[in-house]
Amino acid sequence: MSKICPNCLRPVRTGANYCGFCGTSLIPVSRAVATSTPLTAQTSTGVNVRSTTDPQPVPKPAKARRPWVITPIILLFLVILLALIVRYWPEITTYLLQFVSSMRLP
Repeated sequence: MSKICPNCLRPVRTGANYCGFCGTSLIPVSRAVATSTPLTAQTSTGVNVRSTTDPQPVPKPAKARRPWVITPIILLFLVILLALIVRYWPEITTYLLQFVSSMRLP
C-alpha cells in the first residue's frame, strides 16, 4: 500500500524516503533526528571520539528533467511560428513599411 505525502497529499511509492512531487522528507522525525546526531564516545582522557558506525547521509533526490518532452514542444512552437510568418509575409512587410515610413522625421 502506498503512503500519502504529508505536505502535498499525493500518493508516494512504498519505501520512498522523499516525495517525488514536492521533495518532502518522508523519514519519521525520530529516525531523522537519530541519524542526524553523530554518536560520540568519551575516552579516558576526556576527548570525544566519533563512533565508526555513523550512518551515511541521505542524498537528496535529483529533480527529474524531461528534455524529451520539452524539446518537441519548443520545436513545434518554432515550426508553427515559421509557418505563420511565411503565410502572412506580404502583410507583415506592408505593415512594417508603413510603420517605418511613419517613424521618419519630417
